[in-house]
Amino acid sequence: MRGAIAIGCLLAGFASTARGQGALEPGDLLVTDLNNARVLRVRPGGQVEPFTPRESVTNLLENPSGIAIGFATGGVYAVDFADGDVVSIDPETGVQTRLSRFVFGFPPHSEPVNVGAEAWGIAVRQQGWTARFGEELYVAAPGAIQHVTRDLLGDWHRSLESDDPALPRQPRQISISEVPAEVYRMAIAAGAGGYIEYAFPGVIDESSLVPSRERVLGVHQLPSKRDTASVLFDVSNIFTCVNAIVVRPNGSGGSIWSQGGLLRCPVSVEIGLYGEVYVGDVESVVGGDPRILVLTPDGKGGFHQRILAELPDDGELPYPADIEVVRGRVEVRLFGQVPDGASATTPTGVSADGSVVVGRTNPAGSFVFRNGALEDLGDIEAEGLSADGTTVVGRLAGVPGRMRLDSAFEPFLEPSATTCVASEASADGDVAAGLCNEAPFTDVAARWAAPDAPLILGDLPGAARFSYLYGLSGDGAVACGTSATDVGWEAYRWTQALGMQRLEGPPGHTASEGTAISLDGETIVGAALGPEGWQAVRWGSSGPAIPIGDPPVEDFFASEAFGVSANGRVILGKTSGDVSFGPFLWDTLRGVRPLDLELADVYGVPDPGFGLGQVRLLSADGRAILGESNDSRAYRILFQAPEPGAAGLALVAAGTLAALARRR
Repeated sequence: MRGAIAIGCLLAGFASTARGQGALEPGDLLVTDLNNARVLRVRPGGQVEPFTPRESVTNLLENPSGIAIGFATGGVYAVDFADGDVVSIDPETGVQTRLSRFVFGFPPHSEPVNVGAEAWGIAVRQQGWTARFGEELYVAAPGAIQHVTRDLLGDWHRSLESDDPALPRQPRQISISEVPAEVYRMAIAAGAGGYIEYAFPGVIDESSLVPSRERVLGVHQLPSKRDTASVLFDVSNIFTCVNAIVVRPNGSGGSIWSQGGLLRCPVSVEIGLYGEVYVGDVESVVGGDPRILVLTPDGKGGFHQRILAELPDDGELPYPADIEVVRGRVEVRLFGQVPDGASATTPTGVSADGSVVVGRTNPAGSFVFRNGALEDLGDIEAEGLSADGTTVVGRLAGVPGRMRLDSAFEPFLEPSATTCVASEASADGDVAAGLCNEAPFTDVAARWAAPDAPLILGDLPGAARFSYLYGLSGDGAVACGTSATDVGWEAYRWTQALGMQRLEGPPGHTASEGTAISLDGETIVGAALGPEGWQAVRWGSSGPAIPIGDPPVEDFFASEAFGVSANGRVILGKTSGDVSFGPFLWDTLRGVRPLDLELADVYGVPDPGFGLGQVRLLSADGRAILGESNDSRAYRILFQAPEPGAAGLALVAAGTLAALARRR
C-alpha cells in the first residue's frame, strides 16, 4: 500500500511540474503583434492573454515580427522588425533578454546580436536535447539568411548563411527542413512576386511555385517532410485579400484553395499538432478586425473555417505577424556507461512514470537508472521492474528472485526438477512471474505469490507442453502470454479464478501471442497471424482481438504491439517490411502514427541523433518509451507534457495503482 501511495504522489507531481504555473502548454499558440510591442498567447479554447509583459524595462520588442520555439528545450526566440534585435523570451514569465556575446576590450562589454532592420522570419534548428547551446537560429532578413549560434560559454554569434544581392525584396517567413544527412534547406517566402526560395548553405535558389499569385506571406515545412500538406503557403491577392493556398512539397500533388468564407486577408500561417492550419487574418492589407482562424480540409479542395480568437486592441490595431504552435517538450537520453565501465545496452523494465529504468549491460551485468544517474546492479540478471520502481526481478547465479533496490537479493523457491527465471513483477513487487524449464525442451509459465510459493500456470490444451509469460497486471492477479495448442501458438489470459484461457483471435487468424498487459489487467496487446502476415492486435476484458492499424500490405509484412499504458489507451509497437519499418504509437484519439513522425511533427524533433532501432517498453503513464538503438545503446524518450489521447494518464496510472492496492 505504501508503494502505491508513493508512486501516486510521484506521478501527480510529475504532471504538475510539466505544466507549471504560467508555463506554455501543447496546443497553445504564440502570436506576435507587430503593432503593439507584444506577444500574445492563444489557448486551444480561444482565450487570448498577454505572453510578454508590457513594462518598458523588460519589454525589448518594439515591433515583434517572427517567433520560434526550440521544442526540445522550450526556448522561445523572437526577432524585432524595427531594429533587428534577436531576443529570447522566458517560457514561464515572458521576460525578454537580448541575445549577446561578451567582447573583451576596454571596458569589457556585451554586444547584442543584431540582424538589421526589417527582419521578419525566424526558425530554430535543434541539435541538443537538454542544453540551450544546441539550438541554432536562422533569421530571414532583407537580402540574406542569417545564422545565429550559441557556444558553450553561452555567447551568441551571427554569420551569413546565404547572401544574395539579387534578393532585395523582404522575406516574410522561414522554415527549416532536413534534406539528406547534415544538409538543411530553408524555404523562404518573400513578401512580393509570388515566389518561394530554397536556400542551401551559401546558395539561394528561386523557385516560382505560385507565379499566378501576387504575394506569398507565409510558409511552413513540417520537419518530417511527409507527403500531405508538407509545405503551406498563405497567399493573398494584394487588393482583394481573399485567397489562401496549400501547396505540397515542391509544388507537387496539387493545391488546396480556400476562397471567401471567413478568410479575408491572411498574413501569417502555422500548421498545428494534427494537421490543422492556423491563419492570422485581418480585414485588409492595412489591418482591421484581426483574428486567428482555424482551417481544416473539407475533402473537396477547400477548407472548413472557424474563428478561434479575436485579437484585442492595445493602443494600436493588432497585426498577427507570425504564429507558432507550442508542441510540447521531449527529452531523449542515451544511456552511457555504468561506473564499472560496462555499457547499458538493453532496457528490460521501467517504472510507471519512466523515472526508473533497469536493463542489461555489455559485458554481462545489469544497470539501474534512477535519480538521473546510472548505477551498476552487479551480477544480477535484471529482467523486470515493479511499477513503483522499487523492485527488480530476475536471476542471480542461476537462481530466480527479486531485489528491493538498496537491499539484498531474495531467492525464489523453484518447483521440483525445474530451473526458472523471474521476468515480471506486480506494481509493488510483492508478486512475480516468469518461466520454468521442467525438462529438456519443455518451458512453462510460472508465478510466485511469495518467494516460497511457486505456482506452475500450465498451458493450453495441445500436443506439447509449452507456455510463455510476457505480462503481469499491477495486482499480480492477471497474466498474459502465448501457449502451444493443437492448432499452433495461441495467446492466453491467466487469472486466479479461471486459470489459463485462450484469447480469441481475429477472423482467419492461425496463431497469436499476448506480449503485454495493462496495469489494470483489462487490456492485453500482441499480434495475430492472418492470411497476409502478422498484425498488431489488442484484446479487451472480453471478445475477440481488435486489429491495430491497417492490415499488412506488400512492403509491410509484420506488425506487433508490445507495450500498453495503465488503462490501455496508449499502445507501443513496431512494423517491419521491405520498405517501411519502425516503431509506432497508437492511442484512442489518433490511431497509429510512426514514432519518428510523432517526434518530428508534434514535437518538432526530426532526428533524435541515433537510429531508434528496437523499441521495447512503454511506461504505465504512456509517456516514456525505452529502446535499444541501432548501435546497441539503451535509450529513453520521455514526453514531458501530457499527450492528446493520453492526457491525464499520469493521474490515471496513480489511481490504478491505488485501486490495485485496495483490491489486494
